[in-house]
Order: sequence, then C-alpha cells, then structure tokens
Amino acid sequence: MSLLDPSSFRLCFQLLFQRGAAYRDGRAKSFEANRVDSRDYARERFAEMMIAAFPGETPGEIAEAAAKTCGVSKRQAENWLRGESSPAFEHVLVVGTCLGIWKTMEIMTLDGRSREDVAAMIGQRRGRP
Repeated sequence: MSLLDPSSFRLCFQLLFQRGAAYRDGRAKSFEANRVDSRDYARERFAEMMIAAFPGETPGEIAEAAAKTCGVSKRQAENWLRGESSPAFEHVLVVGTCLGIWKTMEIMTLDGRSREDVAAMIGQRRGRP
C-alpha cells in the first residue's frame, strides 16, 4: 500500500485548486455563511471526527477517551458528541492530529464532496434566494 492512495490525492487536489466561478484567487466571491447551518455542519463533522479518532463501544467510552486527550471534562466531550456545543479550534486540531490529515479532510468534506458542495450546504448568496 502506498502512502498516498489515489482517492486521498484527488481530494487534496480538489481542495488546493478550486474550480468554478464561485472562487477567485483561492477565496470565495460573495460568500456569506449561514451561521446556523455552518455551526450544525461543524458540530456534526467534529462528532464524526471524535468517533473515528476514539473508537468505543458506547458514546460514553468515546467521550471519555476524547476528554482525556483534549484535556476537558467527560461532560464537555459528551456535549460535543451530541452536537450540543462547539469545540474550540485547539480541540479540533488535537482530534485532527490523532486522525491524520487525510482522514480528517475526508470527514470534514463529507467523504470527498467538493468545496463548492460544502459551501452550498452552509452558505447563502447575497442577492439570491
């Protein structure tokens, strides 16, 4: 098995080189995030990252392992797992480091969806319905 499998390389390439008219110079044009949709998306993706990084038989086991690694209470980790609160960026970084970049990006992009697809899910366009 090679270090870079073709699907991971394709995903990385998609993330590095944006396609379509919605992006210019690596930045979205006229993009405004829908705060609720982006929050819910981020919380859902982080819970998936926790499940992948800390396999366990029960949500309590997953939360306990995540809490120990992130240096937070088990209750806080349970709230993240249920999507009731958002982690600080340093906790996303810690869990992502446990997973590795390829698995983290796979989870964050919903198994290889394009940047445009994710933007469409969490964004709203000005001047458009």
